[in-house]
Amino acid sequence: MQVANSYLRASHHGTVGESVAESILNLPVNPIAILDIIPPQGPPVEVKTCQIWVKTEHTSNNRRRGRFNLVGSQHRTLCEKGGYYLFVLLDDDEKPIVASCLPASMIYHPSLQVENIRVSLCWSKVISPEVV
Repeated sequence: MQVANSYLRASHHGTVGESVAESILNLPVNPIAILDIIPPQGPPVEVKTCQIWVKTEHTSNNRRRGRFNLVGSQHRTLCEKGGYYLFVLLDDDEKPIVASCLPASMIYHPSLQVENIRVSLCWSKVISPEVV
């Protein structure tokens, strides 16, 4: 599937990741809430999705590894509530390859602790490249 621009593509990837999350966890996703999944019992889950490779002009082979975008306020809320990230990695055809669920407290970046900015996290930091 080809999507017109990076924002639409990211939105599509998010929808794919949320669908994967619903099928794995058997819980509904609320894409407009601050956290995607708030189960009746247990910790909340935020779904993050990216593609394995992204086209770029800044490398010799014109591609780089995809990145998950984390938001400071969302990250702090997840940490306070003992929540998890469900990271979903997509192949070049935008099909799920692998998913990894990690406690939010295991993800550290100084900007996530105090600011409300987006932090870009390469997928290989949370999913072992050997499994892909």
